[in-house]
Amino acid sequence: MVIQRWQSVLLFFAGLAMCLFAFIPVCDIVFPDEVVSGTLKNALPLFILDLLVGLLMFIAIFLYGDLKLQKKVVLIADLLLVVLIAGCALYYINVENAVGTVWNWSVALPVLALILSVWGYRRIKADENTLRSYDRIR
Repeated sequence: MVIQRWQSVLLFFAGLAMCLFAFIPVCDIVFPDEVVSGTLKNALPLFILDLLVGLLMFIAIFLYGDLKLQKKVVLIADLLLVVLIAGCALYYINVENAVGTVWNWSVALPVLALILSVWGYRRIKADENTLRSYDRIR
């Protein structure tokens, strides 16, 4: 018996947030003569890491048959997400020091994805505890 409800929705929205973060401009970099959109594609390692985290979130959705493996994949994705957030912060702090920067709303997407992912992980643990309680009843 496998219970799969809210964690699928939470992990889906976390993966969706990461995919949106990869392609939506994070900031507008203001130069004296032009304005350039700052996307994650400009920093290729961060772009690849972002897509990897999103892919892991989507893979974790379909691992509902093996809750331990699903938890491991979500933890790996969360760890990589924390590394991505730190890397983006360092990268964009350097960009901000160089020129004027106007931040967009999409800068909050990795933090939102981390919150949703941790919440999904907690739901997976709750379902695992529910399954253990059913096994004790049998």
